[in-house]
Amino acid sequence: MSQLKVYETPEHIPGREDYRVKVRTAGGGWQPLFVYEVKVDMHEVRPASMAFFDVEGEAEVEIVCLYTEIEHVNIPPPHVQ
Repeated sequence: MSQLKVYETPEHIPGREDYRVKVRTAGGGWQPLFVYEVKVDMHEVRPASMAFFDVEGEAEVEIVCLYTEIEHVNIPPPHVQ
């Protein structure tokens, strides 16, 4: 059985509105994720979007781009200790 941990939306931190991201365990209810604005690339700094959650087992993720069609998505595997 999968266990999912979704974190509360932080207060006083503006989010990005370029994407809507939701997560669920197989057959479970969708839970929205807060989408942060982060800066990437040391040499050519630019904004990017990031959302996170913790899961033990499998999870399904839904990403909706609100400004253009998505061509590529990179979802790294969870960090295993």
